Amino acid sequence: MMKQLLACTLLAAAVSFGYAQTEIAGNYTGELSVTVPGAAKPSVTTETVSLIAEDGGTYALGIKNFAFGEGEDKLELGDLNVPGITAQEEAGAIILTKEGTTDGPVVGGMTTKLSLSDTNIYEGELALALDVDVYAGETKIMTVLVEFTGTKQASGIASAETDKPVFFVHENTIEVSGTANNYTIFNTAGAMVQHGLITDNNIDIAGLKGGIYIAKIDSHIVKFIKK
Repeated sequence: MMKQLLACTLLAAAVSFGYAQTEIAGNYTGELSVTVPGAAKPSVTTETVSLIAEDGGTYALGIKNFAFGEGEDKLELGDLNVPGITAQEEAGAIILTKEGTTDGPVVGGMTTKLSLSDTNIYEGELALALDVDVYAGETKIMTVLVEFTGTKQASGIASAETDKPVFFVHENTIEVSGTANNYTIFNTAGAMVQHGLITDNNIDIAGLKGGIYIAKIDSHIVKFIKK
C-alpha cells in the first residue's frame, strides 16, 4: 500500500513539475512568412511552431520540416531548433531572447546558423523573427528571414477523437501514431531528462537508463518503463 501511494505521489509530482514550468510553452499555430533574397514576394503558409520548456527555466523553439525556395531551387532543411531561450516579462509582454547564433541543419554540403530576434508573447500570441544564414564552406551565401505570428493551441485532449495520438512503447523508441509535435520526459523524481521535437513519429529513448518515466507528449501524459 505504501509503495503504491509513493508511486502515485511521485507520478503526480512529475506531472505537476512538467506543467508548472510550461505556462508559455506549447504549440502555436499561425502564419509563417519566409523571405528569400531575390524572390518577388515572401512565401506564406500556415504552420505550427513549438516552444518547449527546458530544464533550468529556459525554452527551445522548434519548427518542423522547414524548407524554402521552389522547384529545383527548393532547399529542405528539416527541423529548426533554437535551445537556450530566456524569457523575461516587460510591460505585459514576455520577451524571448537568445544570445548569439545556433548551429542549424547541414544539408547538401551547406551549413546553416540560426539567429533569433524581435520575439515575444503578448496576450497569448507568439511573434518571432528568425534569421537563417546559409553557408557554403566559410562563405555566407544568403540570409533567409523567417517571421511567424500565431496563437497557442488549447491544452487538453483534442476535441476530435481522430486527432488524439496513440502511443506504442518499444525497447528504444516511443512510436506516435497521430498528430504530435514535441515531447518532454521526466523521471519519477520530477526531473526533466529529455525533450525535443518528434521526428518521423518516433521518440528515441535509447539513451535513457532502465526505469519508470513519464512522458508529456504535447498535452498527453504517458507513463512507461524503459527496460
